[in-house]
Amino acid sequence: MKLYREYSEDHIFYEGDYIVYIVVEKNKSKKTDSLKLLPQIYGSEFMPAEEEKGDTSLGDMPYINLTLYAKKGSTLLGDEYAKHPQFIEKVYSSCAITSGDRFVYEADGAPQCVKYSEVRKEGYGYTYFENNSDDATIKEAVTYTMFDGLELVPPFKGTSYEVLVPPKTSMIVLLKQTSNAGYNLSFSYTSNIIFTTDAMKRRIKEYGTKATRKDPRVNWDVDINVYTLKHGGGICYLYENLTPNSILEEKVKFKTNGLEIVGEEGSDICINIGPGESKFIELRAVNSNWNIQTSVSYG
Repeated sequence: MKLYREYSEDHIFYEGDYIVYIVVEKNKSKKTDSLKLLPQIYGSEFMPAEEEKGDTSLGDMPYINLTLYAKKGSTLLGDEYAKHPQFIEKVYSSCAITSGDRFVYEADGAPQCVKYSEVRKEGYGYTYFENNSDDATIKEAVTYTMFDGLELVPPFKGTSYEVLVPPKTSMIVLLKQTSNAGYNLSFSYTSNIIFTTDAMKRRIKEYGTKATRKDPRVNWDVDINVYTLKHGGGICYLYENLTPNSILEEKVKFKTNGLEIVGEEGSDICINIGPGESKFIELRAVNSNWNIQTSVSYG
């Protein structure tokens, strides 16, 4: 019994040039290197009769010219793949925008960051990231807990990947079906947005919660404010001293799980800010299930 995959789709082709990309895997059980392939495209207005479909000479019938590319190492009308590096990545990047499941990082404050994903019935799957923001980076880590009949396409390999997609860039992760018997796929992942420090400082004052420090001698509020903002990538704090002559001295102890303090060593941070000064503290998530407790002491 021959193993084969028959695949067809209906499309409306408007005026323009189109490329059909066909991957042919070598059958290692056979000693021949020759591969024969006959793609046939029929328009609905020019569909030939059933007995004519096997005839490649369609007379005066309108036809579509095909440019065929084979996977590197295959033998199909010459090896054109080397002339078009990353061709398949470009094909599926375009496919993602028109047909992929679309996720916008709007809840993370980055509506210009978008992710598209899909597993296609022709045997490929993708996750495509498009970052049109000025000050946000997409970070995603995926671990496949079930990955039967599939493999990641280089440069990715194994059963996991982690990507950073900086501002004004895009990236695609491809996976490929390796078995005609089907596949099993399940995974765990974290996906969030990392803002630049300047962007986070703006966001924390706009969207964060504000607490005002008191003068312990008289228990009055003074113009020293602490902003806190939880977001998809962790939590951050901004201290601002707007007083003309007061100094804030406090020690903050962080008890965390799944978070790391950016640019600091240890779990205790000493705050000492004079008039007109500020301090920004960022704790970045290293997994999706994080929590934090803080305690403050003065001295």
